[in-house]
Amino acid sequence: MKQPRWFRHGFSGLRYVLLLFIGSRVALTIIGLFSTDLLDRGYGKQFSWSQYAWLDIWGVWDSFWYMDIAQNGYSIVGAIARTPDQTNFPFFPLYPGLMHLLGRITGGEYYLAGIVISNVALVVAGYLLYKLVEIDSGHTTALRSVKYLFLYPVAFIFSGVFTESLYLCLTLLCFYLARRQKWWLAGIAGAFLSATRILGVLIVLPLAFEYCRNIDFKVRNLGTGSARWVSVKACCIYDRR
Repeated sequence: MKQPRWFRHGFSGLRYVLLLFIGSRVALTIIGLFSTDLLDRGYGKQFSWSQYAWLDIWGVWDSFWYMDIAQNGYSIVGAIARTPDQTNFPFFPLYPGLMHLLGRITGGEYYLAGIVISNVALVVAGYLLYKLVEIDSGHTTALRSVKYLFLYPVAFIFSGVFTESLYLCLTLLCFYLARRQKWWLAGIAGAFLSATRILGVLIVLPLAFEYCRNIDFKVRNLGTGSARWVSVKACCIYDRR
């Protein structure tokens, strides 16, 4: 039985995302391992998080603060002795909160939990990007967009213990749900996005534009979809403080 075209393209897109993910992460891991022998290990690498070098290379810079929140929660006391005036309050709670939950499940492997969350979010983001671009530009351009996402020079950051991949995933999810006119779900995704990084709250602006475009920018159509508009506004009312 011949499979529908949308199914073939969807499976092809997912397979392409997975192949690019595996290939690019293996290549970046090899590069990272060689780099640790060639470059100054002190740059951005204040702490070591794993006995395995191929895992440890993914934790630098702000990874410390996400680990600190995941393990100890928020505190007004600085966790680094040489910089006691620096605290973990500037970092938003969704990513380290997920690290905490998964870390508890895995027996305290908070660092590994962060890597898993980042990379799962990256795969999902790649597939969402494919689906979004496919709506307007077709299968071929969608595949090309995914390729550029995984291969651009600083894409290594998406696999580290940082919020970037989760932020990207939730941003794309908001747009995808909006294009599918799933306004309540888009609002919920926007709320989670605003709990990931401070700029996440600004997603309300493009979502509002998408909604207005959906009703042809006509005020008289607001009444028929006012309930959906409430969900779009939900993404800007989250405040962790």
